[in-house]
Amino acid sequence: MHEEQTHKVTVWGKPHEVTVYRESKAVWIATGRYMDKPIEVKGQTAMSAIKLWRSTATYKPSEPPQTDNTAQSDETATPDESYRRAR
Repeated sequence: MHEEQTHKVTVWGKPHEVTVYRESKAVWIATGRYMDKPIEVKGQTAMSAIKLWRSTATYKPSEPPQTDNTAQSDETATPDESYRRAR
């Protein structure tokens, strides 16, 4: 029962290939790579799985954390600043 479809999904202006297949009557799986990492999500329909894949890829960090010397260390940060960074 594997109905498989391939879709082009745009994330931040760049196209990505996402494969969607039906696992069971009410479960669709969307799988694809974003920033060289696999993303696989489940939805109740093919379109909901694709939308969830796009949403998941959109919220992946696009750049590594800042590591330059101008960033304030946690030792000199106020408690509020340390809390914000930890979230």
